[in-house]
Amino acid sequence: MQILKIVARSLFALVFIFSGFVKIIDPYGTAYKFNDYFVAMGLPWMQPLSLALALLMNAAELGIGLLMLFNVKTRWTVWAALGFMLLFTPLTLWIALTDAVHDCGCFGDAVKLDNWDTFFKNLVLLALAALLFIRRDDFKPLVSERTDSYLFAGAAAALLGFSAYNTTRLPLIDFRPYKVGVDIRQAMTPPPGAQPDVYETILIYEKDGKQQEFTLENFPQGDDGWTFVDSRNTLVKKGFELPVAFQDLTIESIEDEAVSGYPQGENVLEQMLREPGFTFWMVSYDFDKAKLDALREANALARYCRENGHRFHALSAESLEDVEDLRAMAKLEYAFFFTDEIPLKTMVRSNPGFILLKEGVIVGKWHHRHLPSIEELQEQYGL
Repeated sequence: MQILKIVARSLFALVFIFSGFVKIIDPYGTAYKFNDYFVAMGLPWMQPLSLALALLMNAAELGIGLLMLFNVKTRWTVWAALGFMLLFTPLTLWIALTDAVHDCGCFGDAVKLDNWDTFFKNLVLLALAALLFIRRDDFKPLVSERTDSYLFAGAAAALLGFSAYNTTRLPLIDFRPYKVGVDIRQAMTPPPGAQPDVYETILIYEKDGKQQEFTLENFPQGDDGWTFVDSRNTLVKKGFELPVAFQDLTIESIEDEAVSGYPQGENVLEQMLREPGFTFWMVSYDFDKAKLDALREANALARYCRENGHRFHALSAESLEDVEDLRAMAKLEYAFFFTDEIPLKTMVRSNPGFILLKEGVIVGKWHHRHLPSIEELQEQYGL
């Protein structure tokens, strides 16, 4: 039993440490996932709480794992761990049954599990938490009770602070598809030999009041006694699939060609990815949540790009009317293009955020708080 208890505590702790860490470094990713849950549950009015809940949950999850691993306030930690699993196990069962949310976000963007795998993973963790709860009186602190309390309080403060700190920076480790070094054109191109999905077509015919199913190989032909009723396609074998972030990526030119340099109303993604030299994408998915000073300060970078043969494009999910209103109010000097909100949020966790590309390859990404000066960009990239 002693060995089982140690294994259960260590395994549970390591899973929570990994899960908490990959989310605490990307709090906005967790907040976006909370938004998905609230929409699926019919609770959109709770979305303003998403970021605060993400900060608390990520800190709590990583804290539970660390405290349990190092045997600090373990009896309290076991209560928290069991409560965590009693809350999230039924939630993931509901998700698996309804597919209301396609990805639970349990491991952030680091590891993707389908909904049933997530539920079964949580069943195992629930069993481990229950075992640890039953044996909670066996855990003895390694230090004095006062030191144990100091360690607990220090860990809680540090983790909450670290969680909040990460809202002002890009993730320490980028697990998303738009990481530095990615060639977007290549990422959007199926690899050689990639097979598409394979479907079987089922044809339904009726004769003498009785329906029967046929395939394309054996359906009745030339027999007037059969009447076609319906058909359906069934997936037989899943083929290659582009990452979700690239599946519907488009960039539409919504402004006049004299402003944007591209024909209005066209998807210009391919042309942008083939632009020679350096191209900046400034990403601002929602003007109401954007840092207005950062949008204004981008004027200098856009001006430098124009004067030195580089390109600067602003990507947003806003309408042309909203773009024109913002430009007039903030006196912005660059063109905007329309892109769906979901890939914009995936590209960079900052509003606005900045991506530097060289002929379609991502060579740099920055939060607006940490965008290098033009001199630093010249020195580092030869911009």
